[in-house]
Amino acid sequence: MRILEYIVPAELSGSTVKTVLRSALQLSSSLVKTLKWREGAITLNGAGVHVNAIVQAGDLVCVALAERAEKPFDAKPCDIPLDIIYEDEDLLVLNKPAGLAMHPMPRQCAALCQSARQGHERAAHCRKNGLCS
Repeated sequence: MRILEYIVPAELSGSTVKTVLRSALQLSSSLVKTLKWREGAITLNGAGVHVNAIVQAGDLVCVALAERAEKPFDAKPCDIPLDIIYEDEDLLVLNKPAGLAMHPMPRQCAALCQSARQGHERAAHCRKNGLCS
């Protein structure tokens, strides 16, 4: 679980928690809708709040984001070289070559970007844990 923390600046004083979540933290409306129904997912100064609560300058807004479970994917990871431009724990930006499909399609035999990403993650895990030969 990741916790996002945001200290409310003076220019957002008097706004709602929802405004802080949508504008300052740039959370999608669907994510905000999901979070507001989860117990303790949104707090203001350590206490659970509704998204219509009013914030003041210096208040601490925290959001608990649950990790999303990977959807089942039946293709095997592929050892396809990826031209990675940027990577962190949330984002992978790559220069995708032509012909490498992004999403599986019916009766598709071509290499998939998702398979290549899984292969990349497997290799990174192997290097990180000293499992590579």
